[in-house]
Amino acid sequence: MNNKRERDNRPWIIAGITVTVFAISLAFAIVQRMSNEAVAVLAGAFCGVAASIPTSLLIVWTTTRERYRRQQQPPAYPPIIVQTPPALTDRAGWPRTTVEHVPTREFQVVGDE
Repeated sequence: MNNKRERDNRPWIIAGITVTVFAISLAFAIVQRMSNEAVAVLAGAFCGVAASIPTSLLIVWTTTRERYRRQQQPPAYPPIIVQTPPALTDRAGWPRTTVEHVPTREFQVVGDE
């Protein structure tokens, strides 16, 4: 049974090796015709992408770990809602204040004779 799996994978392995060799040969042929400055730009771009891969993997690992932690937490207690009764309006039982009860104000202008 193991031999059958190996025989089924052989075309894929051969195709993968062929594509890899072709890509390397094509890259070598293109780099040979490029100027030194262009090769330096490509090398810098490659190094930038290569440097960002570990950071991206770290971010993905951290976010998936947080999701896994949240799934394992026990369910929280249901929220307790306390509803207070509405406030009494117009101080029920007390007499209403009117403008008549407010004493009149007296003004004295300083400096006026």
